[in-house]
Amino acid sequence: MVGATPAPRGLACALSQKKRFQVYSPARQRLRKLIALWALFGCTLVFLLALLEIGDLPTSITFKAGQVSPRTIKADRTVEVINTRATEAARKQAADAVSRVFLFDPRASQMSEDKLSTTYDLLGEVAGLRRASKAAASSARVRELLYQLPISLTPTALDTLTRSPQSKLQEMETRSHDLLWKVLENGVRTDGIAEARRSLQQEGEAKLSMVPPTVRQAIIETAAECIVPNRNYDQDATAGAQQAAMAGVGPVTTVLPEGAVVVREGEIISDDHMRVLEALKVNQVTFNGPRLLGHALLVCILMLVTLGYMSQMRRDLYTRPRELGLLATIAVITAFVCRSLSGLSPFLAPVAVASVLATMLIESRMAFLLTGFCALYVGVLTQSLPATCVGLISGVTAILALKRTDNRANLIAAMAVVALTNTLGTATFALIAAKTLQSGFYDMVFGFLNGLLSVALAVGVLPVLEHLFGVTTHFRLLDISNPGEPLLQRLLREAPGTYQHSIMVANLAESAAQAIGANALRCKVGAYYHDIGKMKRPRFFVENQMGGENPHDKLTPTLSTMIIHSHVKDGLEMAKQHKLPDVIVDFIAQHHGTSLVSYFYHQACKGCEGSATTTVFEEDFRYPGPKPQTRETAIVLICDGIEAAARCLRDPTPEKISELVNKMIRHHLEDGQLDECDLSLKDLRLIRESLVRSLQGIYHSRVEYPEPASLAGRRKVTNLRRKA
Repeated sequence: MVGATPAPRGLACALSQKKRFQVYSPARQRLRKLIALWALFGCTLVFLLALLEIGDLPTSITFKAGQVSPRTIKADRTVEVINTRATEAARKQAADAVSRVFLFDPRASQMSEDKLSTTYDLLGEVAGLRRASKAAASSARVRELLYQLPISLTPTALDTLTRSPQSKLQEMETRSHDLLWKVLENGVRTDGIAEARRSLQQEGEAKLSMVPPTVRQAIIETAAECIVPNRNYDQDATAGAQQAAMAGVGPVTTVLPEGAVVVREGEIISDDHMRVLEALKVNQVTFNGPRLLGHALLVCILMLVTLGYMSQMRRDLYTRPRELGLLATIAVITAFVCRSLSGLSPFLAPVAVASVLATMLIESRMAFLLTGFCALYVGVLTQSLPATCVGLISGVTAILALKRTDNRANLIAAMAVVALTNTLGTATFALIAAKTLQSGFYDMVFGFLNGLLSVALAVGVLPVLEHLFGVTTHFRLLDISNPGEPLLQRLLREAPGTYQHSIMVANLAESAAQAIGANALRCKVGAYYHDIGKMKRPRFFVENQMGGENPHDKLTPTLSTMIIHSHVKDGLEMAKQHKLPDVIVDFIAQHHGTSLVSYFYHQACKGCEGSATTTVFEEDFRYPGPKPQTRETAIVLICDGIEAAARCLRDPTPEKISELVNKMIRHHLEDGQLDECDLSLKDLRLIRESLVRSLQGIYHSRVEYPEPASLAGRRKVTNLRRKA
């Protein structure tokens, strides 16, 4: 029995709640989109307005250090200017006058005492060994003890100390400690060891005048060698003292009276001149309320005109925040680059950056609108009508040059065209303004560089914007359409029938897309990858069975349908794993829409005929969708079914092919698979004509050639006649 059973009460309540949610959900979505739109509008307005207002405009910067003064400037009031050089000299002198800071280290004093005690202990042991015996073992021990001494002593002092009796040695140690402590108490700096030893020598000779000279020298030498500096240089404390001294020195100022000449016309502006000019605020752009309001109104008008155009002509972009964000980002990037480079010359503002980015990431119509927007913005920024015109011409030329760009090499030609156009534009305005040859030449050079920079900067920024906003460009599609791509190579090896089917669908879809003006490359690449999910179970699809056993003969229709449906889910997982672009993922998800697997559905219906308990639901045999959302995915859906059906034609005459194409397109249309895309009836007619033409070219009739045996007999007869 085929039919539907009533839904349970709980399910009905859930559906009712879902329906009530869906009533309010679109309103909330519209509200969120509206909030996002105006938030984006406000942020873009702030950025563009800030680039106009923050900092000096290029035309208002009259004076710069190192440039020639265009006019004579006199002080309009008495000003006091800080003399930077004199101030720095005074502060350096104060810093040099600060003495270096040394900090006392008590551990160093203890180290000196320990070294002296250790020295006398070892010398006492050596003296004891020498008195006790003169054997070889004792000599070895003496050498070992002398090697352990922490200081170096002269042979005379060493001999005097090691030959003294124990009581005499203790007295010498006491006198050495007294001399050492006297020096350490006064403090020994790291750079004053020599001076400390001289002081110890003088102190020892004065106090030990009654001691024999050799003993006195041994005591003094031992104490002097044990001196360790106990006052270390502190770099941080010294630097802090110097900084404090420098901070205490006030700035040295110079008073310039009113009417004094600051800089004369033709004179090179020095740093001293610039300090006076800055004090007089000659270069400073003060806050101007009316100008700010005028700039804000101008930017608002330009943005509202752009939004108005999109709401009327490109509603699809107007309702998608991501595309609006991309458009705003391109405008801000272009404004920032123009603001940065136009200070050198108004003709160096690269308006074509927006043209190139919008053409390659959005479309040419929006690129024209954005080019006009950026050209007017640059005109306000530079206050130059020639810069506005050259920017507009440059941007339009870039759009036209990139209209048919099919590979990266064509970008070089586009760059050359834009550079040449800019050069001619700047030369035109130089002639109109009757500029000198040198000035006109400089403008032409800047115009030429503008063309090169515009395309180069746009191509450099392109991958970043492509990644951030998830936009797939023409070049990205070309990259993944290479037959050498790992995923396509794997499809060729594991599912050769599916690979050949995908190639055929790609050729049909490309021709159909060209016929209606859709994105042919996107259709072609999407068709390459639309069935990659079949690689997981290739033998369950007839094109890969190669006349072998059909696994579905041993499965139920429901299980077979689940396997057939799973190739979409498997394809999406593979696409995510290999990081395919979203536009290609859409082809995998939408190339069957919600169409019915009719073969297994009819088998299931036949299997339950006469059964009162079994129910077959058509929804269970339909793909989960979604339906095609774009013209390109709809074209692949149509071509996919028609290519598979065309293989089953026994005698593919032109009439049968035309009838098949009409039937398949009508079926998809009646089944509702084309309800959510933008294909018109005219588009469907052009697609039908393209598919009929392509399929007739593939399945054209061929001349029947004679058998090889009969051809061989004819060759023999011909040869005999020639001999006769």
